[in-house]
Amino acid sequence: MEEPHIIITYQLNQATILDLCALMDPVLKPANRNQHAIPTTVQVLSVLHFKATGSLQVTVGMTAAVSQPMSSHILSNFIDAFVQHLQTFVQFPQRPELTAIKSGFYAFVNIPHMIGAIDGTHIALIPPRVNEQVYRNRDYGYLNMQWLLTPVRNPRTDAERNYNEAHGHTRRVIECTKGLLKARFSCLHLSGGSLCYVPDKVCKIVVACGMLLNLAVRKVIPLLEEEGAVQPALQPQRRDEIDGEEKEGEDINSRTQLIRLYFQ
Repeated sequence: MEEPHIIITYQLNQATILDLCALMDPVLKPANRNQHAIPTTVQVLSVLHFKATGSLQVTVGMTAAVSQPMSSHILSNFIDAFVQHLQTFVQFPQRPELTAIKSGFYAFVNIPHMIGAIDGTHIALIPPRVNEQVYRNRDYGYLNMQWLLTPVRNPRTDAERNYNEAHGHTRRVIECTKGLLKARFSCLHLSGGSLCYVPDKVCKIVVACGMLLNLAVRKVIPLLEEEGAVQPALQPQRRDEIDGEEKEGEDINSRTQLIRLYFQ
C-alpha cells in the first residue's frame, strides 16, 4: 500500500503507525502466540480505520480476520489504554509558547492576553434509556467571566460591534480545529453515523481522536481524502450568544473595560 493510500485509510502515515504500535504493544500484544491471537499491528490498524470511517462494518470488511464483536472489543481495549497517555499528546502551552500565542491573537484581532479559543461541538450518539433527556441537543452560550470573553449580546455602540466582529474572527480558530478533527476522524461526524456506545465510551473515543489529531499535526501528516468525502462546514454563530440580555452570574466588568481600552 502506497503512503497516500495509507494516510487516507488510517489518517496516519506508516512511520507514525509503527510508533503507535510500539507505544501500545505492551498492553495490546497477545498473552500467547496461538493461531487465534491478533497481533498488535492488526489491532491498531483496526482502531484507526474505524476512527477514520466511523463504521465497524467497513473495518471488519478491511480486516477479514477480525469479527465485528472482536473489533468492538479491540476498540475498547485500545482507547482505555491510549487515553492513559493523554498528557503526552494534549498539553496546555507553556512559556515561551504562551507568549507567542498571545502575540499572535493580539496581532490577529487586537484582543490582549488571549491564550486560546473554546467552544463545544455535537457528537451524535445513541442515548441511554436512563436520563435520556440529558443527552438531547441543547445550545447554551457561555457565561462571560474574567477569564472567558463572550460576544456582547445586543450590542448598542460601535465599540461593542467592533469587539463582536473581532470576537467572531477568533471563533474561526476553534471552528477550523473542530472541522479538521471531524474531517480526519469520520466517527465523530454525522457522515459516519451515530456512535453506538455508552456515553463514557463515546467520551473516550472523542479524547482519543483529539490525541491522534495532535499526533498527526506534530508529524506534519497532510489531510488526504477520498474523492467525494464530506467536509464539515463552519457552524454559524449561535443566536443565544449575540441576542438577549446578559445572563445571571456573568462578570462583564472585565469585558467592558477591554472594549473601552481597545475598541473605542
